[in-house]
Amino acid sequence: MIMSWKNFLFFSKGEKNGAFVLIFLVVVAIVINRVLPHYFRKKPVEISTHQAEVEKFKASLEPKNRYATYSFITEVPDELFRFDPNTLDSTGFVRLGVPPYLVTRILKYRSKGGVFRKPEDFSKIYGMKEELYAKLLPYIFIEREEKSVTVLSTAKKTNDVIVEKKEKYTVPTIEIIELNSADTTMLKKLKGIGSVYADRIIKYRNYLGGFYRVEQLKEIYGISEELFQSLKPHLTVDNSEIKKIRLNSGDLNARLRHPYLKKEQLSTLILFQKKNRTISSLQALKDISEFSDEDWERLVPYLSLD
Repeated sequence: MIMSWKNFLFFSKGEKNGAFVLIFLVVVAIVINRVLPHYFRKKPVEISTHQAEVEKFKASLEPKNRYATYSFITEVPDELFRFDPNTLDSTGFVRLGVPPYLVTRILKYRSKGGVFRKPEDFSKIYGMKEELYAKLLPYIFIEREEKSVTVLSTAKKTNDVIVEKKEKYTVPTIEIIELNSADTTMLKKLKGIGSVYADRIIKYRNYLGGFYRVEQLKEIYGISEELFQSLKPHLTVDNSEIKKIRLNSGDLNARLRHPYLKKEQLSTLILFQKKNRTISSLQALKDISEFSDEDWERLVPYLSLD
């Protein structure tokens, strides 16, 4: 059976309704696409205007004179003046142009007992640049003991000289410190003595039973000959403060503990006491072969016949 072309154009009622709806939606979509852009059209951004606003904002962030800050820093030099690196405070170092991190290292070095004994020592601080050291070198003045004496002796002659010397030198007045009664606070008043050295001095003094001469400080770890010589004029010793070993009182074995006594010497003293019961003279002990003259001289200030 041959189908007529009209059969292809025949639509049922439902198909016709669907076709009409589809056509309607297509028409609506075309209309919306054509009409809506006219209502929501974005205004074109003028690039030139936008760029001008950006440049204006950047200009507001910059100082009127771009080099004003730099010129201020370079035109005002660091304040240079004579100073003693052993006594200058942190504010003084900053005024000289020393960076804060170097100031911290310098103060830490001094707090641990470090002392600048000559200008070259200042250049050994870790991080010290050659340029900065060369700039400060002519102004480094490390006060020495003999200079203080010169100022004081000259001051007695004429008042005019006193005024002149006071302008040039600052002479600290350090009291004389008695080693057997001083505490750490008093010891730290001495130049070159910080918390570490002060603690070592107190501990060694207790270990000995007291100092009988200033030179015993050289036996303490870290105190060099140079440091000792700078301390010596400001120290004194009161021998009456020494805690002595009482040879004829009680158990000698329990009390003979001293850094100047060697083990074999201790044994000999104990045997000597047991044999003689009472030690009548220190000379008898000196004749014991285990004691050399040097050993005896160090030990005898700590012995008592009580």
